[in-house]
Amino acid sequence: MTVSAFARRDIDRITDAAWELDQGLPRLPAAPGWLACDLDRAVEGGDHLLLIGTVTSADSRTAAPRVYGYRTFGTHSGYARDGLGTTALTSIEWETTMSGAADRAIGATGHGCCAAATEVR
Repeated sequence: MTVSAFARRDIDRITDAAWELDQGLPRLPAAPGWLACDLDRAVEGGDHLLLIGTVTSADSRTAAPRVYGYRTFGTHSGYARDGLGTTALTSIEWETTMSGAADRAIGATGHGCCAAATEVR
């Protein structure tokens, strides 16, 4: 219910979802990962707004991520869990696609960003 609730417009997403407050922010307890960030800047890119932040808190649990692809929700076997509780990509095709998307986004905005947090403040 939670995943599909956020894709619908005909229901109250906050009231109907099982969530709790964590550091003053809404958190879905069943989610495999959670980040809290301080906003560093907002970059306009066409009809999108790219928000870049500094991670101030992070948490994860051992659970497969829910991904929407091919018109269905699932865990899609291209993901594996490592011993650190982070999601490791095992699909070269996916990495190539995402790398291309990141290159296009950086080219469109003229700004680069780091996708991996190395430390939490």
